[in-house]
Amino acid sequence: MDPQKKFEQFRKEYPLFRYDAFEAEVRDDQLHIRYFFSVPGRFQFAPFLTIPFRKIYGDFHTLPEDQGFRQLVFQLGLVEMISYWKAFCSPEIVVVPGALDKDMIAWWKKLFFLGLGEFRFTNGIQVGPGEFVDIRCSSHYETHLQRPPLKDGYIVPVGGGKDSAVTLDILTRHTSVVPMLLNPSPAMLRTIRIKDFDKDASVVFHRHLDPLLLKMNGEGFLNGHTPFSALLAFLSLIASRLTGIKHVALSNEASANESSIPGTDINHQYSKTYGFEKDFREYCSRFLGIDSVYFSFLRPLLELQIARIFSRMPAYFKAIRSCNAGSREDKWCRKCSKCLFAWIILYPYLELDQLDGIFGGNLFEDPEQWENLQMLAGLQETKPFECIGTIGEVRQALRRSHIKAGDRPPLLLEKYGQYCQETDDFPADESSFLHHWNHDHFLPDEALHWLTQAWKNSNNC
Repeated sequence: MDPQKKFEQFRKEYPLFRYDAFEAEVRDDQLHIRYFFSVPGRFQFAPFLTIPFRKIYGDFHTLPEDQGFRQLVFQLGLVEMISYWKAFCSPEIVVVPGALDKDMIAWWKKLFFLGLGEFRFTNGIQVGPGEFVDIRCSSHYETHLQRPPLKDGYIVPVGGGKDSAVTLDILTRHTSVVPMLLNPSPAMLRTIRIKDFDKDASVVFHRHLDPLLLKMNGEGFLNGHTPFSALLAFLSLIASRLTGIKHVALSNEASANESSIPGTDINHQYSKTYGFEKDFREYCSRFLGIDSVYFSFLRPLLELQIARIFSRMPAYFKAIRSCNAGSREDKWCRKCSKCLFAWIILYPYLELDQLDGIFGGNLFEDPEQWENLQMLAGLQETKPFECIGTIGEVRQALRRSHIKAGDRPPLLLEKYGQYCQETDDFPADESSFLHHWNHDHFLPDEALHWLTQAWKNSNNC
């Protein structure tokens, strides 16, 4: 079926989606949060989240009765709902267990449209931002609730890749840190252990999707990327409430602002951009009574600069994994564009034996990676839909890698050099990439000082 017709058919067949309810209770020293979503009369979903008790949580057992905490749980359900709504793209959503005013609804409609940009593109969906979805509530919005006073310190969400490892390492040198883990992977656990943390010293969330959604994904219902980082943003508010810690330091960088489709605003992960970060902070302040604790520690830097800092942190080399395809097996698949990107930006700074120790093979010698290299370097129309750096950074890293390799470049570097020669399209020596500093960020003064020092130190090594 034509993708657009399929989208329109689903909207006619499933015109209404409901956020019916949520539950929060403590049992067996775990906080259980369950959400109830439905297509009335057709499908029901009940995903849930569990949060094991930690001594650092304080009033953990009374949280389900706390109205401020319940407001955060309700808000988290709004972003959790996106994963289920997108199977149908129902034109109308009814929110039952909480209230939103018209400005809050406008905020969520923007997140749906931009956060599902890749989803719309890969599913061939043509729809305007004002037509994508309408949201209404069955109750009236009341004034937001104030939070308890917060203490100094930093919550650091750890994803198992190099970026969050850099954030964790720098911040732990200067201040009190609590790692935050969602569905902990071996790479996440290895990363936090390097700084002498374990799960008991971390905020841990276990997210459980409803099996029905997974079944429907294989039956032809609409499927695709959702704004996962927006889910992390709302989870981080709960982590802050649990611990009483003031700051949440994400690891999104300046490179995340580049669109994946030339001439569009479609970004693989809109909710990693500065634009979302700004909107989220304003939402927290205006509607939730929270002087937002949320910022991206690495936002001043590009991926190429972060790779340089990471190259001075050998303890993490064998701990991290950034490959989505190999995540279940805790490995680098060495076939995807994410693996190749990580290899490209680290190659200028590490020796070949160090790279081999990280990846388990030489990606520049794999002819099957040539198409991925072309997409990463902007030689094809679209970038890969992965969390990667800008086209300019990739081209600069390839230029530096070619110089480093000397007279005997590996296969892909040789092929890339031939392409540049044939097209007279050699990347310029853009030292600005390594001296870049993005001033659109929300780092507290002390964190900005720590990052600045780490960057200067990496340049002096």
